[in-house]
Amino acid sequence: MRIGIHSGDITIENNDVYGDGVNVASRLESIADPGGIYISEAIEKAIRGQSSVQAKYLGEIKLKNVDYDVRTYALQGVGLPVPDLKDNKQLSGRFFAELRRRGVIRAAVIYVILSLLCILLIPYVNLMFTLPEYALTVLKVILIVGFPVAIYLAWNYERSPQGFIKTTSQQSWQNPYKVSQRKPLTSNFIIVGLILIIAAMYLYPQHILVPGEDIGVETSDPIVDKSIAVLPFDNFSADKENQYFTDGQMEAILNHLTKIADLRVISRTTMMGYSGTTKSIPVIAEELGVRYVLEGSVQKSGQKVRINAQLIDSKLDEHLWSENFDRDLTDIFAIQTEIAKNVAKELKATITSREQTIIEAVPTSDLNAYDFYLKGKDYLLRSRQL
Repeated sequence: MRIGIHSGDITIENNDVYGDGVNVASRLESIADPGGIYISEAIEKAIRGQSSVQAKYLGEIKLKNVDYDVRTYALQGVGLPVPDLKDNKQLSGRFFAELRRRGVIRAAVIYVILSLLCILLIPYVNLMFTLPEYALTVLKVILIVGFPVAIYLAWNYERSPQGFIKTTSQQSWQNPYKVSQRKPLTSNFIIVGLILIIAAMYLYPQHILVPGEDIGVETSDPIVDKSIAVLPFDNFSADKENQYFTDGQMEAILNHLTKIADLRVISRTTMMGYSGTTKSIPVIAEELGVRYVLEGSVQKSGQKVRINAQLIDSKLDEHLWSENFDRDLTDIFAIQTEIAKNVAKELKATITSREQTIIEAVPTSDLNAYDFYLKGKDYLLRSRQL
């Protein structure tokens, strides 16, 4: 016995029944498996509210004298056979139908979302544990390799009241669970929730709380991790009158760092008090209540400039980053920006697009005007000290 069910218009003439409703139902009955019940999309929509009845999509079939393809479903339950989908049933889109029935599409979507979430969490994990530089690359490789494995498992296995079973088994066809229940963590609620979390982390990274920061948790280290002091740079130029230029580079870099809201930077006025100091970096950091100290030197000769910058972790009393910049004087603004960005990167500080635009802005293209500006500012500061 086979059954086909459809809902549609019919015509009754001389005790005979004609029309689309009869044609579709008759055709569905003819391709149904022995003991099986095939229904059209119209019937499937009508029974969606019945939790005790489940129908699985099989594909589309083109029927004689019907000008549209009929989306075909098979009722699923105890005593009903697993459909034998042979070519003679002329069903199209069977592969896509199987992807839906086995929940592979849901599994793929949730895997991609979870992978993206793992990648976005790397910077926050790095705040608590120092990860190697290749950690992100290794994670991406693992996630890429794991994708086909996840698809394979989703295609072949599903969850049931009896545990995990094969999707091609009779138990699968009698499985009372919905598709979202058969594949753990693939419900619409979880998918939407994860997407909202990722959107929040991507759009507002500076507002995402990190464990131990601003959540009422006492930490043993009172020093703010993203706090920094910029010491006055040493003037290594042959002409000692170039001190104004050296001070100008230190101030420019300090100003760039202050533009980054994710950093706490000690003011220039305070830092100029440490000019020529013989105190050690840990002592200076402790006095200022900072974790990191940036020190450097400037050497100017004609149209060439050399700037050395060193970022020091006062807690460990070791260099975190160091770089020499040997450039033409025309690159002075690019050097300032590059140093500020490197410091922010080492401190895992978030730079917004607006902050980056401000940091990369070139104040002038006239180096003579810039030189006069630094001299004028130096004279002004000296006059105030007299």
